[in-house]
Amino acid sequence: MSKFDPFLFDEKELTTTKIPVGIHSKVELVNVDIGDSYFDINFSKDGLRHNIRKWQPNDKYPLTVDVDGEKVEETPEQTIARKTKENLGPINKVLKVLASDEEIENMKKKSYASYDEYIENAAKFINKRIMDNERNKNIKYVNIKLIYDKDGMYSVFPRYGYMEEYKEGMEPTLKYSDYEIKNSITPKGRTVKDDDLL
Repeated sequence: MSKFDPFLFDEKELTTTKIPVGIHSKVELVNVDIGDSYFDINFSKDGLRHNIRKWQPNDKYPLTVDVDGEKVEETPEQTIARKTKENLGPINKVLKVLASDEEIENMKKKSYASYDEYIENAAKFINKRIMDNERNKNIKYVNIKLIYDKDGMYSVFPRYGYMEEYKEGMEPTLKYSDYEIKNSITPKGRTVKDDDLL
């Protein structure tokens, strides 16, 4: 039996493999992976990867303040409904990139018994379409926007305005909001300089 060598990996191999903060063009949709209590939408660019992970909707962590800063008391049913809607956003955005208008209409007409059934069907459609497109050399790309997490350490997708279809020869239309420029695009401990935004 060979001995484990913790120094086998050089420092370059130990650095992050996630797509960094920024607006990235021509990012490949890799797949949708379904776990026991979540699903991941996986992306790749220049050998780096990132994902959107959505957990099974539940009634934990109800909202206590709304977007206007007003106090609210969300019921368990409202919490589940909000989280379900938030989870459907990214998977439906990917479907709009990969599916024709007719295919989207057919999906809307279909009756789904549950959230899980819809996610499974959407994931199967997306994964099959990605494989078909790769085989036909008709890969669909997206543009994505990444910001720093609340601790200013790791790149994450913001809640809104994070993905659009890539169009050859066109610049991404994704933009950082004033709030994101002020709070989410530089690591903690640094200040934003005009040069950083270029």
